[in-house]
Amino acid sequence: MRDDYTPRDWHWIVGDDETRFWSSSAGIYVEELADDAGVTRIDSEESLSAVLAEYGLPGPIAAPIYYPLKRWQFAAMVDVLGVGQAIEDAIATMSDPLARAVALARYRESDVYRRDDPLFDQLAPLVGLTGEQIDSAWMQIAVPAA
Repeated sequence: MRDDYTPRDWHWIVGDDETRFWSSSAGIYVEELADDAGVTRIDSEESLSAVLAEYGLPGPIAAPIYYPLKRWQFAAMVDVLGVGQAIEDAIATMSDPLARAVALARYRESDVYRRDDPLFDQLAPLVGLTGEQIDSAWMQIAVPAA
């Protein structure tokens, strides 16, 4: 067994289930390990998904909350969805001037965008998107198909 941790080529025992192993290189559960495979135990699929997301790797749970977007990824998603102006228009309707200024700055200037930010769900209906549409676009840009 290897001890040189390599996130892109590693295996995990998830919880108490020793009948299968999550393979980061394959992105699926496998039932057998090579003799020289690296392996680590982790408590849950949620924890494993969060760890792998830090390296841009899919985990057993592919959920947008595990994949923060960089500014360029977020900009590309907004462009593909064609909602940039709609987002700015929705923010402009906020009645509280401070909340409006903060929302606009967060939209334009954040270095990292997290899907669990409540602003997304607040603005989604105002720009004509559902949460599911945002989630789908998010995952397409966060973990593009090879």
